[in-house]
Amino acid sequence: PPPHRRLRAGRPRVGQGDAGRWEGGGGWARSPRAARRDPPHHPTTPPQCARLADEFGVVHLSAGDLLRAHTKSGTPDGDAVAAMIRDGAIVPSSVTIALLRAAMDAAAAATGAAAFLVDGFPRNDENRAAYEDATAAPPSFVLFFDCPEAVMKARLLGRNQGRTDDNEATIAKRFAVFTAASMPVVSHYERQGRVRRVDADRHPDAVYAEVRQLFEGVAAAAK
Repeated sequence: PPPHRRLRAGRPRVGQGDAGRWEGGGGWARSPRAARRDPPHHPTTPPQCARLADEFGVVHLSAGDLLRAHTKSGTPDGDAVAAMIRDGAIVPSSVTIALLRAAMDAAAAATGAAAFLVDGFPRNDENRAAYEDATAAPPSFVLFFDCPEAVMKARLLGRNQGRTDDNEATIAKRFAVFTAASMPVVSHYERQGRVRRVDADRHPDAVYAEVRQLFEGVAAAAK
């Protein structure tokens, strides 16, 4: 298959040393590298991903959307994934990686796509290591949307997308899971100097104005 350049976008993440802030991530990479994002699903991220995909011509893949589609497959594996999502738990790496790679390969075969913006993965350090082992392609760029927890919760509860995990009890679980499981991923990429942070507690246009500047530089360097 053609070489892939992949981006990362982000779900809410708790900033180190600041329990009241949440961040999400994204980035740009080459060869078979993928963009990922972490839990819980950051309501700022999908609009930003859509705009980045439109402007930079990348394929936006949401790990969460792929998993939710899998839950409707009627298979035992899909039913098990559905139960994990309802409980705010992390889905096994093998399942998410297989779905992402299949979607990337399908897009590449159909359109010749070579760049992907992937959000919602990795959710923990095991996810990260498993993906990098499977593809030999760590990301070169990680973007984090930083937003106060209270604002994040209000956005999640108010988006009205009919998601079974958009309720106060599950949101609390997702925040807790993120703090315990996903912060090692943040720390890993921070040590590598790959993290870029953006204040997401602003109008979406203001957020995008900053985000696109980051992606402009990365896109130019990747050509």
